[in-house]
Parts: sequence; C-alpha cells; structure tokens
Amino acid sequence: MMETARAKKLCLVGSALVNSFFFSGIVFGWAPLQVMLADEGQYAELCADGPPCPEQQSKFAAIFATATFLVNGISLPSGLFLDHFGGRAMSAGAMIFNFAGLCLVGISDSASLDLFQLGYGLIAVGGQMTLFAVFPTAFEVAKYQTLVFAANSCLFDGSCIVFQVLSSLHEFHPALTRRSLFFGYALFSLPLYLLNISLWRFSGAIGEESPIESRETVDISSSPLLPIPETPVDQEKGDSKISSENTPLLSTAKSAPKKTSQLGLFEQLLTWDFAFILLFASTGILRANLYIGTNEQFLENLGDNDAPNDRLYSKLFGYLLPMGFIFIPVIDFAVGISMKAALQATNALAVAVAALTLIPSLPVQVVTFLVFAGYRAFLYGVMGAFIGETFGPLTLGRITGCVFTTGSLLNLVQAPIIDFVDYSLGGDITYLSLGLIAVGALVAFPVGMKGVERPRSRVPQKKELSHVQVRYFPQVRKKMAREEKRHCRFTGGAAAGALQLDMRHGHE
Repeated sequence: MMETARAKKLCLVGSALVNSFFFSGIVFGWAPLQVMLADEGQYAELCADGPPCPEQQSKFAAIFATATFLVNGISLPSGLFLDHFGGRAMSAGAMIFNFAGLCLVGISDSASLDLFQLGYGLIAVGGQMTLFAVFPTAFEVAKYQTLVFAANSCLFDGSCIVFQVLSSLHEFHPALTRRSLFFGYALFSLPLYLLNISLWRFSGAIGEESPIESRETVDISSSPLLPIPETPVDQEKGDSKISSENTPLLSTAKSAPKKTSQLGLFEQLLTWDFAFILLFASTGILRANLYIGTNEQFLENLGDNDAPNDRLYSKLFGYLLPMGFIFIPVIDFAVGISMKAALQATNALAVAVAALTLIPSLPVQVVTFLVFAGYRAFLYGVMGAFIGETFGPLTLGRITGCVFTTGSLLNLVQAPIIDFVDYSLGGDITYLSLGLIAVGALVAFPVGMKGVERPRSRVPQKKELSHVQVRYFPQVRKKMAREEKRHCRFTGGAAAGALQLDMRHGHE
C-alpha cells in the first residue's frame, strides 16, 4: 500500500515537471519567435524605409517586456491563490491561460488583429502558474526537495526551446503556418494539464491543506505522541518536584530563538532572510532578462546576420539556453555544501556572463550561452531551495509571490534600458555589461554577510524535526510516538518523558 501511494505521488511530481518543461517558461524563448514574426513582416508597416527599424524593434521589445513583467508581477496573487486553493486549482488556471494565449498568438496579425501583446501576456501568466504548481509537489518527496526545485528551474529554462522548435518546423515546412503550429500546441496542452489535475487527488501536498496555523506550540491533545497524565507524577531531583501541572508538553522554549520557518507570515516579512532574498532575486532576474532582451541586437552587431552566418548564433542561443538541466547535479552539490556556497556560485556565473559579453567574438558567445544557461538554472533553482528551506511550506506560495512581485517592479526598468541601448548606443552593450559586473560586485557583499551556514542532510536528523514535519508527515509522528513510549518506560512515566522531550526541543 505504501509503495502504491508513493508511486502515485511520484507520478504527480513527474506530471507537474513535464508540464513545467512544456509550458512554464516558453515566453523566454522570445528570440526565435521574434525572428519568425520579423520574417513574416509583422510591424513592418511601422518602418518608413522598410524593416528592420527601431520602431519595429521597440514594438517587439514591448511584447517581451510585458510578458516578463507579468511572469513576476502576478507572483503574489498566484502565491496567495496557491496557498489558499492548492496545486490542483493552480494547474487548472494555468491550463486556461496557456490555451487562450497560444490561440491568440496564433491568430494575431499586426496590421489587422494585433493581439500579440495580450496573447503573449496570457502565455506568461499561464507559464508562471505552471511553475508555481510544481512547488507543493516538492514536499511530497521531502528527501529530494532540492532536486525537485532545481529540476523545476531547469525545466522552466528548458521550456524556452519550444518556440525554437516551432520556428524550425515553420522554416523547414512552410505549409505549417504560425496559426496551425500555435493552435496545435494549444490542443497539445489540454491532455497534459488534465492528467496533472486528476493526479492531485492522490496528494497530501501542503498546498491542499488548511490555511496557516499557529506555530507557537504543537497541540498534542489529539496527538498519538504522548498521553496526558491525569495525576501528578513526582520525581525527585534535589528538592524540586515535577508534576503535569508545570510540564509544558511539547511547548516551544521562549528563550530559544526561532527559525524563520517557525514564524508567522508577517514576522517572516520582517526578517533579514526575506530582505536578502528580495535583493538577490530582484537583481538576478533583472540581469537575466536584460541579457535576453539585448542579445539579439548584440549578435547582429557582431555580424550574426551577415551572409556566412545567417543568424546561426541566434539560433544556437535558442537551442543552448535550455541546457541548464545539465547543471542540476552541480546545483544539488552546491546546496549540499551550504546555501551560501550556492548563492555565491549563482552570483559568480552572472558576473561571468557580463564579462564574456565584453569580448566581441561570435565563437566566444557560444561559451556565454552555456554560462548563461547555467546562471539561469542556478538562479531559479537556488532561489527555490532557499525559500523552501528558510521559510517552510506553509508560506511558500506567498513568500515566493512577494519575491517575484518585487522582482517584477525592478524589472520595469528593463524596457527603458533596452531602448537606450538600441537607440542611443546603437546596440552596443559595453556600458551595460560593465554596469552588470558592478551589480554583481555589490550583490556579493550581502551574500558574504549571510552568515548562517546550513549544511544539507539527505535524511532529516531528529534534532531538526519541526512543527511542519510533525504535522504533515505521518511517518515522523509514528516514529516519535514509538521513541517516546520507549523513553517513558525508562524514565518513570509519561510526564517525565514529556519533560525530557520538551527540554530537548527547548535547547534546539
């Protein structure tokens, strides 16, 4: 029975990750879709002297900027939705938004029915909801939480290959029009989402539980952990006597500092951990989006559009960006060393990307593509692991939503920066790259100040058992019950055993 239940939960996790690959981050595969739209002559009517022109590029940039803003901007509402309604409802919402958005992009035309921005925005919303729907499934397989978060991140990045594949199909088979490709992909999404929705009935996931409860004490009145004694049990220790009256069963010691995961939502929002992840995530997302948004013009300036290349490197970028999945073992290894090491590695990769763009060589940029794929994988994988480990599952959706929403507000400067680079600097990203290196140097200081090292353990140790583990994992409760019953037989009664357990929790 246990094996069957475990298999069903693994199917749920697998289904959620499959949807993440096909739909979560497809809006970031903008470069090949932009090439497809430019070849069709979309927004060419804006160019007085024929395409390409800055007006056309500005329109394309606005579509991408709107989508990337929505990916992060709706994160807080999505987090609230996830924590309140759970993963099944989140997956259903993602299906609706993605289906509508793909259909709108398929039927749009800049001259007669310009719905590109709306359709692409709906795809962004659906993709973001697909990404969030994976989060609660990580707590179904607690032993592999980091791997699930990292895999979700890499599949989010990998999904950007979708438009590259559709663009290639359109290029090699002109009979496959944009409309037929996007309509077909919209229909393809329905059975995958419906399967995931049906699998949620096998879940005991956090997102399906009741809203947040008090973390101050564990109520054991209905718990199998220990019986509550009816009469005092005396135990001599010097001149003092211990009874059930002054034994605070399983209460949290007031003198012991609480972990961030043991705080309520509003208390968590006032912690250094939350301020740190806001800074780290916001600057990280902006750096990633700026690189994607300026890369096409940067490659064109290096000669990618010339006859010998024929946009070869732009296409390579579309194919190599999803290669972040090869970094999953490295991410898990880095987080296993310490969270600080993983954060430092993420920031170092961002600085490396900016430094490599200072080398005006197309072959060197292939290396940049791979490093950037690793950076994106690290960024979202480590962010997810940090939030899940630091804040816990009960506020996972809302904390993640706050982080991504703040990132979207900072991301509003993306479009003006890209316009400045394209119009005023002619696509030269030298100054932008130097600025991003400076940002990396500044971010390194708070990462270094993050003094709490958290070595990861594959098997949770007894001393690390939390209220969340006791509440949500029945096997933990059963194990604790067995241990405490054995302990009580040797210490002289239930009250003494309860006191020992309380003292142990208090020292932690």
